[in-house]
Amino acid sequence: MSFFDLELDEVKWDFFGDEYPYYAAGEEEYDLAWKRLMDWFVFEYVIEEIQKTPLEAFLEKYQNKLSPEELKIYHSFRRNVYGLFRVEKVVPGKEMESINLLDGCYYTIKDKKESRYLQEGMVFVARVVPVKGYWQLPGNLHPLPDEAVEVLEKRYPLSASSPYPRIGPLEVERVFSSLVTDEDLKDMEIVEARLTTILQKCAPKSLTLEDIRKRIRESSYPSEAFDDLYESMEFEYEEELDELQNLLFALWNYYCLPVFWEEDSGFARKEREPKEPQEKSASHGLELIKDERMGKEKKEIAKVIYLEERRKRQRSPGG
Repeated sequence: MSFFDLELDEVKWDFFGDEYPYYAAGEEEYDLAWKRLMDWFVFEYVIEEIQKTPLEAFLEKYQNKLSPEELKIYHSFRRNVYGLFRVEKVVPGKEMESINLLDGCYYTIKDKKESRYLQEGMVFVARVVPVKGYWQLPGNLHPLPDEAVEVLEKRYPLSASSPYPRIGPLEVERVFSSLVTDEDLKDMEIVEARLTTILQKCAPKSLTLEDIRKRIRESSYPSEAFDDLYESMEFEYEEELDELQNLLFALWNYYCLPVFWEEDSGFARKEREPKEPQEKSASHGLELIKDERMGKEKKEIAKVIYLEERRKRQRSPGG
């Protein structure tokens, strides 16, 4: 491996955090996560041994081997601007006029590819460079979902008179990593990986994922398993508490959630490891109905009780 490869392999943990980006769902998002890493590494990361970014090191090494035109373009990359851009106007296949929410300035970005699918009001993460009198994209742009924009607005309030405070790729990646979708909550590998990260960051060192599993095995209700956890943890952002609650309930549901079958199949309580088979009187406030077959009315009443109890607990977990 080259010197730069070794450096990148080490600092990727600074970018992604303690866990590999499991939040990248699927091959496409995996690739985008690594492109965000490479963008940060090339343009912003200062290598301690040489006190230069990889871009600066490249220019120093190859400046005598590049043509005047190439040298001019690469030097323009040093005047790059990183930002969260909101699309104000777009000419498909040509350009887009966007405001950078980080500095409050407008940028007309020339781009044939990305401008074909962007729409007014969309927010994206990108780095732009001045080339031949225009702003251009040296790499990919990364659209931000609405929920990511909401998280940023909570963490970095935007006043009417001033743009966001300076935030960079590391802060934005923390937002990407904190987004857990409804689909993610069905994937226990994602749930447990994210739970592990939050526990490492916010919980006492003695609290582990195995402790959470043990609590689930020994409890009849989510409130019994989790209520005292919140008081022992410290959260930097309110969203971290919200996410933790969603993850804990997803884990509880996976192991303990009663499953409503079709009318002709009856009703059964579905349990998975690590919960030991045992009689429990309730789960999420829903009485365990032992009949293998239930009439339609009984089943509907049970389902209504369960859904109402779940709605209450989502509003006030552990209440």
